[in-house]
Amino acid sequence: MGLTADNAVAKLVEVSSLAHHRGRLRVAEKKRADDALQLLANGRPPADAKGAKQRIIYMETLLGIRKEFGDVGVILCAAGLGIGAIANMRDSERVFLRSKLREKWDKLSLDIFQTYADLLDQDTPLSSVAGDVYELSMEDVQKIVAMPGQITGIIRLTEPYNGYQSPFVTIPLSKELAESLIVNRERILE
Repeated sequence: MGLTADNAVAKLVEVSSLAHHRGRLRVAEKKRADDALQLLANGRPPADAKGAKQRIIYMETLLGIRKEFGDVGVILCAAGLGIGAIANMRDSERVFLRSKLREKWDKLSLDIFQTYADLLDQDTPLSSVAGDVYELSMEDVQKIVAMPGQITGIIRLTEPYNGYQSPFVTIPLSKELAESLIVNRERILE
């Protein structure tokens, strides 16, 4: 039998207190948080992938948590409960997780989780970023800046050490906006 929403939130209260007094997340908690954030970044797994049903349930629950509590809530739930506990909850209990968490939110010690979430806003070194490149027009950039809620992190100006490269701006975008921008565009081959 899975956790009830009340038991899950009681566990989150305990985990937040322990992390606060410990001054850090345990290794296993950090791994669960990293895995959850990676799942959210990658999006819905293919239906035929191993463990897809559990991961889809987990991802949908975390998306709801993120909508209300941001990455702090995602990190708390992932570190404190993890995929197994959340995915194995009865649906009739899981649907109340957000509202029960909302009732206790002000009683949680969230400093460690907030610090971890703040680290997510730091820029990933561009040398470690791999992906497709698309050309945007100035009009596209103006639309991006004008759209509320579509910029998902800190906008950064990079001035390369290599004197032959031009400075450039990095703007972290929502997946939805990125997908809408690349429709009908050719990938730039370098």
